[in-house]
Amino acid sequence: MVRAKSMPSQIPQHFFFWIWRRKARVTRGLLCWALGCLLLSSDETKSYDTRLQIRGDQPASSSVVIVNFKASEVSKNLHSKFQEEASENIENSVWDPQIWSELFQALLSQSPRSVAVSIEIPEFASQGLKPQQMKLLQDPRVFWGTSLSQTDRVIKSAFGLLTGANLGLVDLFRDDDGLLRRFSSPSVEIPHLMERATGKSLNFGYRPRLINFRGSTQIFSSFSVQDILKKRIPPDLFKNKVIILGLEGSPSSQMITPVGILSKAQIYAHIADNLLENRWVSRTSFWIYSLMLLVLTLIAMLIIGSYPPSVAFVFLLWLTLLSGSLSIWIFDSFSFWLPFVSPIALIAITWVIFVGHQANRMEKKTWALQQEQKYLRELEQLKNNFVSLISHDLKTPIAKIQSITDRLLMGSLPESQQKDLRSLKMSSEELHKYIQSVLKLLRVESRDLKLNNEVCDLNALIEDAVWSLQPLALEKSIQLQVDLEPLFSIEADQTLIREVLINLVENAIKYSNPLPGETLTVVIRSREIEDWIQVEVIDQGQGISTEESKRVWQKFARGKDEDLKTKGTGLGLYLVKYFIELHGGTVNLESTMGKGTTVSFRLPVEAEKA
Repeated sequence: MVRAKSMPSQIPQHFFFWIWRRKARVTRGLLCWALGCLLLSSDETKSYDTRLQIRGDQPASSSVVIVNFKASEVSKNLHSKFQEEASENIENSVWDPQIWSELFQALLSQSPRSVAVSIEIPEFASQGLKPQQMKLLQDPRVFWGTSLSQTDRVIKSAFGLLTGANLGLVDLFRDDDGLLRRFSSPSVEIPHLMERATGKSLNFGYRPRLINFRGSTQIFSSFSVQDILKKRIPPDLFKNKVIILGLEGSPSSQMITPVGILSKAQIYAHIADNLLENRWVSRTSFWIYSLMLLVLTLIAMLIIGSYPPSVAFVFLLWLTLLSGSLSIWIFDSFSFWLPFVSPIALIAITWVIFVGHQANRMEKKTWALQQEQKYLRELEQLKNNFVSLISHDLKTPIAKIQSITDRLLMGSLPESQQKDLRSLKMSSEELHKYIQSVLKLLRVESRDLKLNNEVCDLNALIEDAVWSLQPLALEKSIQLQVDLEPLFSIEADQTLIREVLINLVENAIKYSNPLPGETLTVVIRSREIEDWIQVEVIDQGQGISTEESKRVWQKFARGKDEDLKTKGTGLGLYLVKYFIELHGGTVNLESTMGKGTTVSFRLPVEAEKA
């Protein structure tokens, strides 16, 4: 029970211990995340503009239409009270009671949803109007734009009702860099003009919203006042449409937006579109975006830590493209803002920091490995020197033993003593062979072995090897049979090739054990096959199992029962393979249990040039 209660308290300890062991990676990961969050604060404003510009023109609501007064077409018969103000405010120059009455009569006759007058008309413009004109301009479908004074009070309009029901604010607020990106309704008393015209409320109080600009100046249908007055439009063009009445060609009526310079009427059209279609650019809190960047950081760290740099780079490139594509698709499809620049920058920062960290670690590991290799080379050299010294020191006493044994065998000794001397001589010869094999192995592994190529007759080398091993074969009742085709001379190291032939033929003799009165045959065959010379040594021994045939070319490899039947070091075939491959050739072994073994090698007719 006590142990079970203590386990939950151990979990945080293990977790913190795990974190502490990886503090270097954790610290770098937190640094990357912090830099990503720092970039996140400026990501919205800068990449929002670029996103809209790259996206291009998008479909907009067909229910919004713009009707413009052109500055070049304004009335020249100004009201006397507007003379002074017209020089300072061109919006006042568009007021002509007759023109406006005809315009509204033409617009309202087509049963529009609403008419939003974004041009601010002073209060005294209503003076001198006829009742029918006043009634027309105060139609319930007509909404007049107004603004706030410096004291945040609504400025009265010439045609505004006492209740303010047909008034709407036209104030627009720029960001600190002078661009218009957001929209808000700062007054509780009077809604914005576009809220009036569309009948849609912002429903988010004073909090500004990013405007989802649908494109440049050609998105919404636009007509001039003259087009309407001269009846150059279809009779039902404005039916159930929101008509925005604005001014075109005046510098004061233009503002800079992420998609370029737009007139205020065009900006109001975008706002109306957002209200009607509810496609404001929505976004979540900074902390949610920060959490997304944290997950992205962990994924990038996992990729860099799990794969080699080249593979990790490909995966991170794919992750970058996926992150950017996902952000663009979600924005275009659902008008939801996902950071674009900060995730890409975060992946790049993580790559630079962690690959640099890994490069530093690899450099330390490489240095440690080089030191270890240096130590191992010194140890290997020490071992080789020791074995070589011992082997050379053993040659002298073995030579003395053999010479004394030969001298004693030449004398008249009893048969029992002669038998012991012959056994002693045979053992000393075997020991001499072992020492020679060890010396050859040391020479091979020292990597100082170089080929001494010269023109040679391979058939002559085969006959020489067979002649030297003939006594050993006769002693075991084995017949050596040669089957040699005429061959071209080749360039090879005669000493090494002779060593190969002797090893193969001697092995064939050694592992062929005829029964009493039986004679076995070992065939040595040479052939020329295309650009290769092939030599085969075929015996009639017991054969080698498939499992053991896979390891016969290894160093010190011997059969399971061979230590009891025949003596050897297990180095013969290893040296054969090494010497043949040194000449650019190949070796092969085929064996059938109970029938025999064929060992062959191939040498190129033309020696490879170093």
